[in-house]
Amino acid sequence: MTTLTVNIDNATNAKDIIKYLKSLNCVKSIALEKHTINKTDTNWALVGRPASDEELDTLFDAMDNDPDEGITSNQMVESVKKWKKKYA
Repeated sequence: MTTLTVNIDNATNAKDIIKYLKSLNCVKSIALEKHTINKTDTNWALVGRPASDEELDTLFDAMDNDPDEGITSNQMVESVKKWKKKYA
């Protein structure tokens, strides 16, 4: 058996896709996942969502105050600048 994950742009279209998939003999089951975003200290950085200024400040402060981090916020900013010059 193979599992297929599909992201649909809105709930109405998702219902249409589900109706169609249920009509196919090869489809064994369909599960609709409800996505909720719970912003916590450990999962606030979500792919595709720009961080707020407050979140970036929190990240930079945590980087600068953690002796095990290995990079400071200033070093990261410089690294991003170099990356942008090379690839942007």
